[in-house]
Amino acid sequence: MRIPLRILTPALVLAVPLVVAAGCASGPRRTADATVAPDPRAESAGDGFDLQVVPSGPGRFIVTAIRRLGGRAATGDAAVRASSPKRAREHGRLASARAWLLLGREAVRAGTTDVARKAALYGLDDLGADTTATDESETTLLDRLEKQVKAYRKSHFADFAE
Repeated sequence: MRIPLRILTPALVLAVPLVVAAGCASGPRRTADATVAPDPRAESAGDGFDLQVVPSGPGRFIVTAIRRLGGRAATGDAAVRASSPKRAREHGRLASARAWLLLGREAVRAGTTDVARKAALYGLDDLGADTTATDESETTLLDRLEKQVKAYRKSHFADFAE
């Protein structure tokens, strides 16, 4: 049933998003490395990527990125100390790179090397690393991505609550 927007009262306007949000939170979604439950407190990045910033305490946030490629999905996260969700979201690149790394490793185990290569390159790109050396094997690229993830984490040590 469709209700014209012009006849909604303020109470109904507030109730509609709550009903829609409750319908979206139908339960946890399984991914390659973890279960991600939709969180109503999450702030979406609004840029088309699956990136959530969820408060986890005073001045602490969990940034979660879900990445999909080749019929696979993986989740990466980062526990961040920040003054606001916007500041925490800046470390979405780490969460994203971790998700690409997990997705790539899973693709290697499954034998889909083209997916693994793309995942590694996307993860390296997220961290601002050079992606012009395309003659490397997918496992070498994934190893390089893993080193970049560790280097990013180390260089921003004070920002993380992990």
